[in-house]
Amino acid sequence: VGPALSTRAHAWPAPRAALSRARSSHIVAAGGFGKSTRQPTGDRRPDAAAQCPCGSGLEYGACCSPLHAGTVASTPEALARARFSAYECRLPGFLLSEAHAEALTDTSPKGLRAAEKELLSFMGSFKFFDLELGSADALDPTPDGRERVVLPMQASYRARAAQKVKDNSRILRERVVRIKETSVYARAPEAEGGGWRYVEAQSETEYEGEEGYDKEEAEARFRAGIEAKRRDGIALTLDEERYVAHKGI
Repeated sequence: VGPALSTRAHAWPAPRAALSRARSSHIVAAGGFGKSTRQPTGDRRPDAAAQCPCGSGLEYGACCSPLHAGTVASTPEALARARFSAYECRLPGFLLSEAHAEALTDTSPKGLRAAEKELLSFMGSFKFFDLELGSADALDPTPDGRERVVLPMQASYRARAAQKVKDNSRILRERVVRIKETSVYARAPEAEGGGWRYVEAQSETEYEGEEGYDKEEAEARFRAGIEAKRRDGIALTLDEERYVAHKGI
């Protein structure tokens, strides 16, 4: 990603098939409705007695598990934690079930299946951690008078070591993506179960090194690996050949 630390506008991961029109160049609506009735492939939910992936320090069964099972969120903060931990638990159906309908452009079964497939791929590729929530501030009510709040949050993710990645991903695995998001939540109508719903977010990402990370050193190690292959007469992978051509080495 160019320099060791760069910032660009980017939405907290959401399926492209489910994104509505951006309200500005930096704001997207994400989420949806229509609860998935299928158990998602690769469900990573921990035992109820295990620590919750959201980092609250509570047991999963007493924290995000009830929301993942269908209980409505009593606070925006609870929903923010449940949304975050749904990525780590690999629960795309949850992310496509509790957000406002206007956040999706395609709520057909085909559209939701495509969104779920894309989310599953993303969730399976990364480790999500270090959630930090700010304080919720009130916004003007929705046109029909429902309460709205804005809630800042920060979180990180990085590539999972166990995933099948490109040969040159050694560098990427040493990078952390830090997301800073300002999310909008609104109360759902009582006729739809009440509770809180996710509406939209404004986000940006920073590509950071983990503790002890040195971009130049990591790339030097990668180049050394290529040179060793050449020296030993071992064929380069297609990705390595592309890297060599791009860098002119």
